[in-house]
Amino acid sequence: MRYLFLPSLRRAIVFFAVSCGLLTSANAQTWNSNSSNPWQGRLRGDDQQRFDNYYKKWIENRERKDKSEIASMEVRMLEVYSHNGIPSNVPYDYVASPNVALPSNG
Repeated sequence: MRYLFLPSLRRAIVFFAVSCGLLTSANAQTWNSNSSNPWQGRLRGDDQQRFDNYYKKWIENRERKDKSEIASMEVRMLEVYSHNGIPSNVPYDYVASPNVALPSNG
């Protein structure tokens, strides 16, 4: 009599394992559908251009160690975040367009 619960326990374990696998698979597909970065492509065209401009200036100011301009660009980038529902702890490079901060060849 004490072994009667084993088939139902096995079913529960299998169900749990399959459910976890499906959830993991769904999360992986969501993550990979946006170039492995869920934040890229979230901004509208005008917001993306403005953010990329701020981000590029932010990097240039960091290279020059211009603290007041660094802070100014951070405020502006965070305003774009706020306007688009992006948490403030998301790194700026996750939102910037790919290759936006590469040095120009000229």
